[in-house]
Amino acid sequence: MLTVIRLFIAMIAAVATALGGAVAVQAAPADDSSGLGASLSASGRWYGAIAIAFDDGAAGWSYDYKTKRKALNRAQKECKKFSEFPSSCRKIAWVRNGCLAVAVLWNGSMVADYGWGIARSKRKAYLNALDDCGPDCKKRAYTCTKW
Repeated sequence: MLTVIRLFIAMIAAVATALGGAVAVQAAPADDSSGLGASLSASGRWYGAIAIAFDDGAAGWSYDYKTKRKALNRAQKECKKFSEFPSSCRKIAWVRNGCLAVAVLWNGSMVADYGWGIARSKRKAYLNALDDCGPDCKKRAYTCTKW
């Protein structure tokens, strides 16, 4: 069932990104059976985000923002600052109180596909991103917020 849910979320992410939107991801949902929600909410809500330039793979990220909008905007700004093709920057995802990682599939110097993952640790977030993206994907960017 979890695989079906991740596949559905990945499809929604691809559609949203193709339309120029961002995918909303929460690292600690209220109904999280792992118990993350209770332990994370005590310190407040902290948001991070990642944006990727599809034409050259430049990445921008943000962390420890009080709103997801500010986190997404900062990630987009950072992506545009580092990309030779700033108009190709797309907001990929955001995270609240956790880690977010993005893996990409390269086609020469361009990003052909991507996957993202969330977790409590950078390592697990990258594993989830690589799993979401596929076997030929490579790690590209991560961000972790305060808890």
